[in-house]
Amino acid sequence: MSATRVLAEFVAGAAAGQDATVSLLDTLCAAIAGQATPFGAVVSALVEEDLGAGPVPVIGLDATVPAAWAAWASAGLAHASGMDDTACYGAAGAPVWSALLATAHREGRLEAAPMMDAFGVGVRAASALWRAGRYRQADRGFDGTSVFGGIAAAAACARLLGLSAEACAGALSIAASHAGGLVANVTGGARAAHAASAAHAGVLAASLAADGYAGAKDVFEARQGFGEAFFGRAGLERLADELDRPAVVKAGSVPGHADHQPVVRAVRSLLARAGADVPQAGDTFAANLVSAGADVLLVEVTGVPATSEGLSVDIPVTPEQELVSLRHTLTRLVTSRPEIVIGVNSRWHDSETLVRLRLSTGEELTATVGEEGATPDEVLAKWRLAEADPALPPAVRSRIGLVLDHWTERPLRVNDLFSATLG
Repeated sequence: MSATRVLAEFVAGAAAGQDATVSLLDTLCAAIAGQATPFGAVVSALVEEDLGAGPVPVIGLDATVPAAWAAWASAGLAHASGMDDTACYGAAGAPVWSALLATAHREGRLEAAPMMDAFGVGVRAASALWRAGRYRQADRGFDGTSVFGGIAAAAACARLLGLSAEACAGALSIAASHAGGLVANVTGGARAAHAASAAHAGVLAASLAADGYAGAKDVFEARQGFGEAFFGRAGLERLADELDRPAVVKAGSVPGHADHQPVVRAVRSLLARAGADVPQAGDTFAANLVSAGADVLLVEVTGVPATSEGLSVDIPVTPEQELVSLRHTLTRLVTSRPEIVIGVNSRWHDSETLVRLRLSTGEELTATVGEEGATPDEVLAKWRLAEADPALPPAVRSRIGLVLDHWTERPLRVNDLFSATLG
């Protein structure tokens, strides 16, 4: 069976079994927080002036626009915050939840169970495709969020709409033609637009497919198709096996790429051992993450994977670049201004990442970095800190608080959660 058919039949009929309530919370709060970013100001102006009237609200904004543009704006806001969650290929919740919420609102289907199922199917389909093709973003030059995010969003929306396998293949083929944001723009200021475009493509692809429109029936394995374009080869022989594996969605406790999150957790752990007063989670957009750091002379990190963001661990120039810079995050984490040394591994996720601190006493502390993301409690703590952060506009803080209150009391009332983002 062809790769396109395997993927389409999975989207149409598989059971994903994904608990995505924390991802939904993270995405809603991230989109609200994104209003406080430069991209947020641009989106607000576009929504008011250029996107046109429609039935679907943008997360966190008092405006309604057409569904595809609501998905575009919501996803861009969530990704601009730098606090949204990730899958192996790139942004997860920002493009997929934004597309799902826009489609569900348009169709009158804001119900938890089918949306959780659709989210799981979309992220799992894109994750399996990424693994089967052994995608190397740093080598190919295309941002994983742009390459796979639209496919994840299209698969999720197609599942929510109950499309047949043939129609799902159509949606996937249309989304595949929207792939291709450049890695250079991840650190050049346009990273939020990648998630935005992915969500927009997902809504459009599923809607077009529902009306009978389709692209190539063999788009993933065809000559000059998706496989050749993004993997350098057409074969995706392991796709069926990879679809049997669950997708992993990792929430962050600080802004930045998923590869950086466990490094920050390990540094926090060592700082606590050294006697620092270290918060449990959350960069609340303040100047420093730690108010009282240990007397640290050196922070050395070796083996940081570079397969996702190239070498963006080391290039803080603009606010957008700082969000994906591990060096910048570590500088903010340790207030004693130590020397920071980062060793990058550009090979295929096959090395151990280690952290070493050297204290002024001569003592050295080391830790092996794990792979886990933030826990649900850490996600909740992150957004409670943001709710209390005076650096955020009052309206943003208030809406984050409303979402957190609703989620704590009724986490599966999607309609209430979505409404809470609107104030």
